[in-house]
Amino acid sequence: MDKVILKAKTSFRVVLLSAAAALLAVASGCGGGNPAQETPPVSQTPETPEISEPTPISPTPSKPTPEDTAHSLLLAMQSGDADEILSFMDDTMKSALGDAAGGMWQQLESAYGEFSGAGEDERADADGYEIVLTEVRFSDASLIQRTVIDKSGKVAGLFFTEGKLAADSDDSEPRTAGESVTFSADPRYPIHGRLTLPDNTEKPLPAVILIHGSGPSDKNGSIGANFVFADIAEGLSAHGIAVLCYDKRTFTYGAEIVADGNYAKFTIAEETTDDAAAAVRFLRADSRIDENRIYLLGHSMGGGLLSYIGQSEPVAGYIIMAGTTRSLWELSEEQNLALVEEMDEAAADAARELVRAEAEKARRLSEMTEDEALRTTIFGMPGYYLKSFEGIDAAALHLSDKKPVLILAGGRDKQVPPEDMERWRARLSGHPAAEFKMYPRLNHIFGEYTGEDVPLSQLIETEYRVRTPVPEEVIGDIARYITRG
Repeated sequence: MDKVILKAKTSFRVVLLSAAAALLAVASGCGGGNPAQETPPVSQTPETPEISEPTPISPTPSKPTPEDTAHSLLLAMQSGDADEILSFMDDTMKSALGDAAGGMWQQLESAYGEFSGAGEDERADADGYEIVLTEVRFSDASLIQRTVIDKSGKVAGLFFTEGKLAADSDDSEPRTAGESVTFSADPRYPIHGRLTLPDNTEKPLPAVILIHGSGPSDKNGSIGANFVFADIAEGLSAHGIAVLCYDKRTFTYGAEIVADGNYAKFTIAEETTDDAAAAVRFLRADSRIDENRIYLLGHSMGGGLLSYIGQSEPVAGYIIMAGTTRSLWELSEEQNLALVEEMDEAAADAARELVRAEAEKARRLSEMTEDEALRTTIFGMPGYYLKSFEGIDAAALHLSDKKPVLILAGGRDKQVPPEDMERWRARLSGHPAAEFKMYPRLNHIFGEYTGEDVPLSQLIETEYRVRTPVPEEVIGDIARYITRG
């Protein structure tokens, strides 16, 4: 059970090894129920620098410092000793990880290559918690280990996110120009973004806001070696369209959200929709933007939330990229079953039964009380979080508001398969302004990967590690849709 659920719980953006934090990197990465890792949020596929071995941790007779705890935990994970790892954890973490704790390091090395050393630390405080950031380097990427430590010295949260602590230059980072902006739906969590404005264009401008899929995501839409949102922003700007993209709340404030004690009731509103609505208000207040021509573009899970966001804030229309009419748990079930097919025969039957049991819990979501949902985990995701999706019927909302909607999909998408396009067609058959386009050669991140075909479980290690920019054909189709209105 643990092996399957842990695999489903990780997403393409981040590895989160925490009961509380699981909700911050929802299963189904990129919003599509993805079983591997969701988009790395900071720097992608960096060149591995010369690395010294980590400094040995010397035992001290006094209470260990937070840095001592973070380093010792790192060494314990390398050993694979589940009991030793769990000795660092608070009760919630112990309960969540259990025997699976011993396999965490193997998961990291499977996704990011051979470990080559640890770098410097940074330290922060958040409402009584100590947060230690440690750069951890592997052959294929550098990660930031974020260790959240409570007042008793126990680990209350553990995150691994792609990136570097040092602010050195990195040619793999996109050079997209734009204005740095800040807006907020919650004053505790100001959202930082980039507004890309076209040159030499009459104003007011049409604009589009880019909405992420699930999991912590940066403003570039970084996925492996790719920058989906940066590509779109640069491309649409050349067509005279302003583009707002931003770092997701869970990307910037993941540790703080866990530390503030309210993570148990974290919902899709806090993760995505509240900040997206604030972005619309922010653009409407900018005199350079035509408030009647603000569009929402959502990738993967973000695409399924656009019509819901549009209920609270007026927008001109929607662009859905690799979105689905199905629920998050349905995609998780489908992808877990696909993973089962990649397992050896001895383990497959038991794994199928575990997937079936998780899906059965999910079918009861609408009947669950709030307390029951708080105690339930489904495919590695908190039941309370999944319950917050109940009642959001994207297709029905599109039929209700009748605003233009452009639905784009990739024919080689392994996360949200092409069949989901047909689901959109069927559900929106009575919509007066729905358009559809399939790109047969493109994958989930709208890249044309030409290498050898890889299974679902190896997308991050192989397919998404190849730079495949969003093609001009896709950019042009989106631009024509926006500017013709």
